[in-house]
Formats: sequence, structure tokens, C-alpha cells
Amino acid sequence: MRPAPVSLALLLLAGCAQPAPPPTQPVADARISFFTLSVDDWKAEDSSAVLIRTKDRHYYRATMLGPCPDLPWAGLALGFDTRGGQDLDRFGAVIVKGRRCPFKDFYEIPPVAGW
Repeated sequence: MRPAPVSLALLLLAGCAQPAPPPTQPVADARISFFTLSVDDWKAEDSSAVLIRTKDRHYYRATMLGPCPDLPWAGLALGFDTRGGQDLDRFGAVIVKGRRCPFKDFYEIPPVAGW
């Protein structure tokens, strides 16, 4: 018994499926679960935003509610405040030199080239 040409074509196409591409637009209300996954790296864009990369290579951007003057020079002295929860989300903050800088927005972004 021969498979119908259409069925064979569908089977071949099913094998060509690729994983979902990373988001091209920011994904609002994103969150990083500190229980299952942690931050791999981060870098300040300026005093009002920080980029975050997780171990599974997801990228996030957090904008601050107001300026966080020491953020660009924080080096390794940056902490993440989840407010007692297990997720870092838009209700979180960074802590730089003892100063808490709350997030205004927190969202997933496409991968950052060269990082």
C-alpha cells in the first residue's frame, strides 16, 4: 500500500518544524523565576535601564521608575530585589550601593547581539 502523495508531503513538512523564534517585540509582564532559573549576566544601558540575561539565554529589559545614578558604575555590586517572592518581575527592583531602584517596566526582549 502506497501512502498518498499529500500525506507523504505532510509528514516531510512535519519533520521540518523549527523551535519558536525569540520575540521580536517586547513581551510585557515578563518574569524570571529565581526558584528554577537564575540571572547569568546583566549590564546597565544607562542610569534608567538594565539588561538581564538568564542561563537559558532569555533577555529582559527593566526600566527604572526614576534615575538610578550609580547603576552604570555598579560593577559586581548590584542586587535584585524580588520583594520576598520567587520571581523577578515589574514589581522588583535593583539595589545599587544600598539604594533601591524600583522597576517601572520589565519585559522580555529579543537576544542582544554580541552578548
